[in-house]
Amino acid sequence: DPEGKKIVPKDLILTPQIIAVWLADDGCIIKENKSLKLTFSTDNFIQEDVVSLHKQLLELYGNKITIRKRPNKE
Repeated sequence: DPEGKKIVPKDLILTPQIIAVWLADDGCIIKENKSLKLTFSTDNFIQEDVVSLHKQLLELYGNKITIRKRPNKE
């Protein structure tokens, strides 16, 4: 995208392999208390694509998936 936004293909279906590559490339694992949290960076994605990815992750993993904006991002 000319504005620097990443666009997710409309026909993309998240698979375990795609999620693993995404985590390795643009994610991190955070240890919080006695649990681990996975975080995926989506700062440069258009909002529609973030929502679409979130929906797919919810279908795969249930209600443990949330969208959170970093405090310094709009």
